[in-house]
Amino acid sequence: MRLILCDGHRLLLEALGSALRRSGHDVLDVLYDPAVLAGRVAVHQPDACVLEATYAGTIRWDVLVAVRESCPDAAVVVLTSQAPALVWRAFDNGLVDAVVSKASSFASVEQAICEAAGGRRLVAGFGRPHAPARRSHQELDALTPREREVLRMLVEGLSTVSIAGALDVSRNTVRSHVASVLRKLSVHDRAKAVSNAVDQGILADPVR
Repeated sequence: MRLILCDGHRLLLEALGSALRRSGHDVLDVLYDPAVLAGRVAVHQPDACVLEATYAGTIRWDVLVAVRESCPDAAVVVLTSQAPALVWRAFDNGLVDAVVSKASSFASVEQAICEAAGGRRLVAGFGRPHAPARRSHQELDALTPREREVLRMLVEGLSTVSIAGALDVSRNTVRSHVASVLRKLSVHDRAKAVSNAVDQGILADPVR
């Protein structure tokens, strides 16, 4: 199987890459920076991409979306030390094909990768966390169509500059929209706004 691996934990990633090669897999790239992952996936078109999707306590939605767009047929396997609610949301929304605990044995990790590449969606080594009480939809319903569009672009990982270009408006206009979104959702940063949006399901299955 043709694989690309990406994780900031170098020792773990190198050990996993070596073990996968010994098992007969073709490890095309071992990356430590998620910012370059989508580009390498686009070049190699692997069967599966194995990555740690959580960085600095939040999930990299932009990386997951970019990987999907770069190679829609590749299985996306998140190998993580914890399964935060956001990873479950990514799984439920179709951005992730498998979530595997880093505490799993190599045999379990390899099996999960193979099954995901074969079309099965699975979670290994984790139980589903208790669902938090859902917030009222009134906050999301209060968003204007343009604000919802901006929020969707935030989920996709677009920057202020990219959103301004996509909507053909100024950066200041985008900042105003973002500020209004944060105020209406009663949150203080973009990451929390994205979390709330995905939790409410208004952006379900954004790429497929």
